[in-house]
Amino acid sequence: MRSKFLITLAVALAASSSLSVRAQEQQPASPQDEEVRGAFVTTRPSAGKDVKKAEAAHATTPAPNKPAAKTAGGAPNRHRTSGARVGGAQVAGGTAGGASGAAGDVQFGKTKFDPAGIGLGYTLFMRDDAGAAVRVSPRREFHTGEAIRLLVESNTDGYLYIFDAENDATPQLIFPNAKLNRGDNRIGAHVPYEIPSGKEEDESLRWFVFNDTPATERVYVVVSRTPLEGVPVGESLVKLCAESDQSCVWKPTPQQWAGLRTANAGDRVAVSQAKDDGRAQTATEKEAAVRGLGLSTDAPLPSVIYMIASTNTNVLVTTVDLIHK
Repeated sequence: MRSKFLITLAVALAASSSLSVRAQEQQPASPQDEEVRGAFVTTRPSAGKDVKKAEAAHATTPAPNKPAAKTAGGAPNRHRTSGARVGGAQVAGGTAGGASGAAGDVQFGKTKFDPAGIGLGYTLFMRDDAGAAVRVSPRREFHTGEAIRLLVESNTDGYLYIFDAENDATPQLIFPNAKLNRGDNRIGAHVPYEIPSGKEEDESLRWFVFNDTPATERVYVVVSRTPLEGVPVGESLVKLCAESDQSCVWKPTPQQWAGLRTANAGDRVAVSQAKDDGRAQTATEKEAAVRGLGLSTDAPLPSVIYMIASTNTNVLVTTVDLIHK
């Protein structure tokens, strides 16, 4: 069974099915959610000030090539204490999965989430009949022919990795991609990244489209302050793909993957999910993603936000479960 996220689309999606999501007012956030979302937005630049451009982030000297999480051999993260796991396992009394970790599921207690801790937010957009992008809950069941896109935002400069696994199969790296910016995966704080990009020349490549094979698609989104050891990026990835006789698909070893999935085993992680289904993507969000601009405090927040309480942790692993029936 081929992953739907790796199929090259030959034609654009025919807008034959309507979007079964109604626009609704955003529900009031609980104090717990406000704490997490407040910590995340604090590091955005104030409205009206100059914002960071992706080009500037790429022009700066990259972080030292020191691994944030030793994935080879599954070596433990150095910030281990008793606590939760990320990647579908228990997190602070709830779960840290894109589909299951909704607001209210996590008991924060008296834990404070420092803005200096790693935060990662994402919004799942779905294409409506008119071709516009509207927010949709990751809890939704998707159907053949429907098209979606992720908008990812980190609160720190660093490196972005995305792995995809269908029906719990061996995950494979889908970002960085050797064909995009020569495998460069550096990201700027609060600069949103579209996956796939809405500025692809071929319109049929601007969305992920569900094929006719029902499955559970699990997407792992990883942000790290420094490069992950053993994962090919940049020119190493380009060279690897150039030497490959088949499609360039890199998969971690079981030991590497075990190390990455448990990278946050000792960290206290919280997730907040807003009820914002049906809200159209704003012009600000779209322009920031296309032009590589940082979002300011007055821009919409991601639908789902993860925050780590510890300021010492260098990597955050999150999951997005997409159910296709």
